[in-house]
Amino acid sequence: MRRRRRTAAAFLLPTFLAMAVLFLWPLWQALGMSLSTEESSLTAGNYIDLLTDTRFQHAAFVSLIYTVAVVGGSLAVGMGTALLLNRKVRGVAVLRSMFIMPWAMPFVATALIWRWMLDSQYGVLTYGIDALGGGTLPNPFSSNLALATVSVIEIWKTAPLAAIMLLAGMQAIPKELYESAAIDGANVWRRFLHVTLPGLRFTTRAVTLLLTLWIFGRAFMVIFLTTGGGPGGATETLVLLTYLKGFNQFDLHSATATGMVTLAIALILTVGYRRAANDGDD
Repeated sequence: MRRRRRTAAAFLLPTFLAMAVLFLWPLWQALGMSLSTEESSLTAGNYIDLLTDTRFQHAAFVSLIYTVAVVGGSLAVGMGTALLLNRKVRGVAVLRSMFIMPWAMPFVATALIWRWMLDSQYGVLTYGIDALGGGTLPNPFSSNLALATVSVIEIWKTAPLAAIMLLAGMQAIPKELYESAAIDGANVWRRFLHVTLPGLRFTTRAVTLLLTLWIFGRAFMVIFLTTGGGPGGATETLVLLTYLKGFNQFDLHSATATGMVTLAIALILTVGYRRAANDGDD
């Protein structure tokens, strides 16, 4: 037994060393930088400043709204799509493959395609609506619509993941439950409420937490490439704020403090996801 443990430790040692070099050491350096300023070190001044920083507060609020909107929209679209893909119809395998394509597309390609499609002057959607007599549409990236626009783009990309996971959960529900419900006279809606939803409770919980962790921690690429956080900070999230502080304003101490706060929130969400996943295994 002791020999087996030593062998296992020998195989795991390179992984631990790589993690220490590539993750733990930079994280330690970032923590030290967040606790220092140009004048002094080991101070919580950066974190205290964040609590009173209106820009940080606004970014946290935008992150919350963006995450709730995208997760809710992805779950709704994913649930509807999973119900459709769970039906035994001809060509359903092809439909499943086509629907997963948005998730497989790179974030850069997704953001740029949507940016060009929604361009207020030259976008193909703008041109099509104008050709159909719909008139001129408001700029989707204006201050009033920007957050909703980037949320829709993110939902379009993320909903396939929710659909595939929910579909897998649906296919694990015993068919006998649906047959018994049908014999008792339950219609499609009642079978969905009393069979499908209860059968997906653990899957839905895990998907919700996974999407929340994913969207909150990666609320950057689509926004950065479409709006850049604007206009007027309307789409500036915590992740994007960290980048802008570090690489636009070169305020590395405040940027690392913002990043550490974001990481702490992500870790809390990760713990919640792990617990939900463990509950689903019981």
